[in-house]
Amino acid sequence: MNSRQWHIWVSIVLLIPLFIVGATAVFIAHEHALGTENVEINASWLPGMKHKHEQAEIRDWLLGSSRGDLAATKYGVFRLGETPEPLAGLPKGEFRQLLIDGNDSLWAAGKMGVWVQDAQGNARMVKDGDFHAIELAGNTISVFEKDSGVWISSDQGASWHQDHPLAAGIVALPVEYKQYTLKNLIMDMHTGKAFLGKSAEWIWIDVLGLAMVLLSITGAVVWWRNRKASV
Repeated sequence: MNSRQWHIWVSIVLLIPLFIVGATAVFIAHEHALGTENVEINASWLPGMKHKHEQAEIRDWLLGSSRGDLAATKYGVFRLGETPEPLAGLPKGEFRQLLIDGNDSLWAAGKMGVWVQDAQGNARMVKDGDFHAIELAGNTISVFEKDSGVWISSDQGASWHQDHPLAAGIVALPVEYKQYTLKNLIMDMHTGKAFLGKSAEWIWIDVLGLAMVLLSITGAVVWWRNRKASV
């Protein structure tokens, strides 16, 4: 077979997998903007998604708070008890740390951003991002964002800044222990981070993902036209 025939037949044989890989790559690159983590679906009909029991992954907890015993998990913040229930007002998704301030407001930080819930139960997101730690000192809230470092607020999250003595110290922390391996290089080349950086890797993913979708469709169209012409 010539190269054109190879293109056609590979596109036909792998039409569905190529389309799925290309389309899902684009969705993964924009998962936060699209809010796909908040869309609950039942995927048990897929052969590789048979339900299996998983132990809850607790990231942090507060015992004996005014809201009861709380746990921050991969799937949200829950009030513990014989039948655990999601804490009203906070979204589903991964939270990593909880604390109560002097106004009896609950602060929760994690992949879903930084949220605060007042004593009356009213909740709001005060900072978007992916956070790994939160600390309270007087009226000052400090949070650590995965890609941006320390953020500080002294007005209940209304405004944030980074001019804090801790910020320079965290930037100076040694990172030599984290080796960059061939596995890391392969992944960074695959996602485009190696060429465009983390903030722009979505361009690489979008272009190649959509190209795969286009090639799978055009391959099928060319095959169908050739088939009709030969009849």
